[in-house]
Order: sequence, then C-alpha cells, then structure tokens
Amino acid sequence: MQITLTEIRKKINQLINEDIPREAIAEWAKKRQEAEDNDQLEYNSPSEEDRIWRAITYLMGVDLKDTDGSYLHSNDILEFRMTFKFGPIRISQSTEAAEIISP
Repeated sequence: MQITLTEIRKKINQLINEDIPREAIAEWAKKRQEAEDNDQLEYNSPSEEDRIWRAITYLMGVDLKDTDGSYLHSNDILEFRMTFKFGPIRISQSTEAAEIISP
C-alpha cells in the first residue's frame, strides 16, 4: 500500500471541510497503521515519511469523543494543528472550502 503527502493533504481537507465523517478518516488512518505494522506501507516520498507518519497517527484519533459525547478536538483545533504541521490553509472563494496549500 502506497501513501503520499498529497493523499494526506486530501484527507486533512476532507476532515476540515467535513466532507466525510471523522470516523471514516480515523478508520482510513488505522488501515495505514496496520499496513505500517506489517511492513506493507510504502512512502511515495521517503523524505516525507516522518511528516506523513505523524499525520497518520494524529488522524487515527480525530474521532475520539469526550465523556459528554462531543468530539475531543473541535474543528478549530483540528484546523490549527493541521495548518501548523502542513502549512497555510486557503479558503476557496467559489466553494468556501478549505484547502491546504502545498509548500
């Protein structure tokens, strides 16, 4: 199974824009962790392996809930953390969707 930084950015955008449920993103990340555990995850850009892996481990927990049933991380916190790790987010004027700008 291959993984790229572009694919990570896409998942982050989907998370921030709420295009797919957090649970689906966490499950997607967990499958990548299982592939890594079984030496089956190939980093398409080996120089970005650490950055990609940190994003995968973070995304595995985006569906965690607090005792009251609300998500542990609000969208604002998610957006801040992902922007900090992956660069600025640009809001499209036409769709008002967030997009992480490639460095």
